[in-house]
Amino acid sequence: MHQQFFVLINASIMKNYPSVIECMDSIRRHLLAHGVHASIGGQFQTVAHDQLSESYQMMSRLLNRQLSIVPPLLLDASYQASQGTAGNGDVEKHAESFAEMIRQRQKERFTLKLSEQLKKWQSENVRISELERFISVMTDTFGTLLSERNPWSRLELEEKSKQLFMKDSYAEFCDELLIWTEKCYEMLQAQNRKSGYELFQQIDGFVQMNMFSHVSITDLALKFHVSPSYISRIIKRYSQNTFVHYYMNLKIKEACRLLEDKPDMKIKELSEALSFSDQHYFSKVFKEYTGCSPTEYKDKMKGGGDSSSLL
Repeated sequence: MHQQFFVLINASIMKNYPSVIECMDSIRRHLLAHGVHASIGGQFQTVAHDQLSESYQMMSRLLNRQLSIVPPLLLDASYQASQGTAGNGDVEKHAESFAEMIRQRQKERFTLKLSEQLKKWQSENVRISELERFISVMTDTFGTLLSERNPWSRLELEEKSKQLFMKDSYAEFCDELLIWTEKCYEMLQAQNRKSGYELFQQIDGFVQMNMFSHVSITDLALKFHVSPSYISRIIKRYSQNTFVHYYMNLKIKEACRLLEDKPDMKIKELSEALSFSDQHYFSKVFKEYTGCSPTEYKDKMKGGGDSSSLL
């Protein structure tokens, strides 16, 4: 949103002004008369040629910390104090809540809240440095989610986010920011458009890899970035069962496999290994799905019974 220039002036000019601020204000008004809106930082001191780069970097840092979206700033670096509005940390405070909306794919809520917040920050004359930190958090959040499949997406996002601050006004910045976040959400949605069967295979693989933990439909929704109701529909479509029946069926099949492979395994140990709340509940579910208790199943295995017809 701004360009920076480092200017040296003759010390004799200061004789015409009572202070550094008065001198800078005169320069600002002269530039404004020519249609140039400028914030100016200055310091009355002699600068050696070998100190030019260091002086520029120091002045640039001071200005960048103090610059706000409106109005132009005058900064006397001798006092390192600004006549602009001090930052209140509000931007950084909100950054994480917006990042969480991104992670939860809450596009409509994110857009509404961001539009409201941008108007509020304008009225508070937010510092540009705070906006830069806010955009950095948004870029990092979108980039992390998108780079799961396309590492180049993060680089593209970072480049686009830098271009936001090249706009001529805060209004243009806001418009471009809303367009940018809209495109980011579109990329997320495109990334998550998997075929139903592909998604079911991924769900099934995840559940089986986590057989010895408790996995809820909410866990799956968060893992695959879709709604719990969509998870439920996919499982019903490709397993012909509800999530609970599908999940319990996998658990009991694993219990049967363990009983066959480890006949000396105690029922309580088996129940705990498969993350059931207690042994009695496990035995009840086991009988519901196999027609016999875990103990009866073990006895059948010892007697050479066929387990294939039990599930």
